[in-house]
Amino acid sequence: MPPALRLAESEISVLERWIAQGAPWPSYGTKPGSVSASAHWSFQPVRRPAIPRVGGPLLRVRGPVRASSTPSARAWAGLRIHGASPAIRRPTPHGARDSRVPIEHTLSVGIGVACRAEPRGRKGTAPRAPHIRLSGSVVRPSSIVNPIDAFILAKLRKNGLEPAPRADRRTLIRRATFDLTGLPPTPQEVEAFLNDRSPNAWEKVVDRLLASPHYGERWARHWLDVARYADSNGLDENLAFANAFRYRDWVVEALNRDMPYDRFLTEQIAGDLLPSEDEAVRNSRITATGFLALGAKVLAEQDKAKLVMDIVDEQIEVVSKAAMGLTVACARCHDHK
Repeated sequence: MPPALRLAESEISVLERWIAQGAPWPSYGTKPGSVSASAHWSFQPVRRPAIPRVGGPLLRVRGPVRASSTPSARAWAGLRIHGASPAIRRPTPHGARDSRVPIEHTLSVGIGVACRAEPRGRKGTAPRAPHIRLSGSVVRPSSIVNPIDAFILAKLRKNGLEPAPRADRRTLIRRATFDLTGLPPTPQEVEAFLNDRSPNAWEKVVDRLLASPHYGERWARHWLDVARYADSNGLDENLAFANAFRYRDWVVEALNRDMPYDRFLTEQIAGDLLPSEDEAVRNSRITATGFLALGAKVLAEQDKAKLVMDIVDEQIEVVSKAAMGLTVACARCHDHK
């Protein structure tokens, strides 16, 4: 562009024609105005899709649509751009009713999307807990105290199996102690449980084990595996993380203090950003962000801009895997998922 000047109308017209032809560049061998370039879908003008014919198939999507809604450009933009109704359902014949929802309204916009009105008190299409359907043929013995017990029993019997017999008290305390602390019970603890005939004897054992410092030491190992804990970065130079143990101790203490899971995640991801008047609390939260600092990082990378991007990419990967069970690291280079 000429500095401080405007292009002539003839020059602007040439640029418009060049863009309309697909902006071909001679050095890449594409002929200006070629049929293949101008016919490509990406070079066609944007048009509003035609309204589907009456009686044709419609796609059902869930979304908060009013019964009085009418087709409009704003509604179409809301569906296409803002994702107001993201959950696409299998096409069904026009006019078919959904037996699970008493009232259904359709909004014929764009490609003919039928939007189902959500019942009151329900928003969006977030994952819901699975409904356990119990077979009527399952006999409910006294050992079944919740639907999960009945579900497991039904699967066992479907495969010709029966549940193991109830464990005796000595076996029970050994299992609980190993599970919760990773250590065997002492002879004194076993005898105390065997001789305790109170109705809440079992509850007292579980409460004692959960209050033990060994509980946090045992179960922190599982989260530390998720957080890729190690005393060094494990790559080219295998540099030592001299203070990694402080993060390990923070996880152990968090479990022993029964820290709520949302706070557990928040402090590890953004503990240094949380307001705090108390210096000890502030230091503890900064220690929690060791979750982001640990892990395999090529710290010898000479391209420092790339090093920063690699570290951010690794942090995004561990947060998405640990907190959401999703692998999104591929989005750094790909957008086809």
